[in-house]
Amino acid sequence: MNNLEGFPKIVTGSVDISFNKLKSLEFCPTQVHGNFTSMHNLNVDLVGSPKIVNGTYTVSSSKLKSLEGSPDKVKDYILEDLKGTKLVNLEGITQKINNLSIDCISLKSLKGIPSQIDGDFTLLNNSVKYSEFVKYHPKTIKGDFKLLRGQHPANEDAIRNIIDVKGDIIFL
Repeated sequence: MNNLEGFPKIVTGSVDISFNKLKSLEFCPTQVHGNFTSMHNLNVDLVGSPKIVNGTYTVSSSKLKSLEGSPDKVKDYILEDLKGTKLVNLEGITQKINNLSIDCISLKSLKGIPSQIDGDFTLLNNSVKYSEFVKYHPKTIKGDFKLLRGQHPANEDAIRNIIDVKGDIIFL
């Protein structure tokens, strides 16, 4: 598949356009009532993504440089296993998110992250330095905060001093 031309504008189920070597998300549905998954394509940004995803929005692209074009509304947002990308921050990410999961080794800053995450926040492999973490982070996490030990503040107190975490802090 070279492009998504002719795709329906509204999908009542889920959409998975993974492994199609798509260079653009142009012609994606504007609304997906289930989950939307785009993994292992060649797009450099998310322009053309659905505006509303009522389920989980999962994206992984080895060419991704920007989150510009992220949906306006999603339930859960997953940036998964983005090894080899040029993505360095979260500018352009959806600002109203229930659960957020990030696994992106090229990520150097959380700049652009929503100020509030209404559910859990999982932060795995990344290159965010502590000085950047202190500068750019969610102000409130209403669920649990899961992160790899050693990449960020080493203890729960340090995290709770800068982020209002309502749930547990879990070091993985």
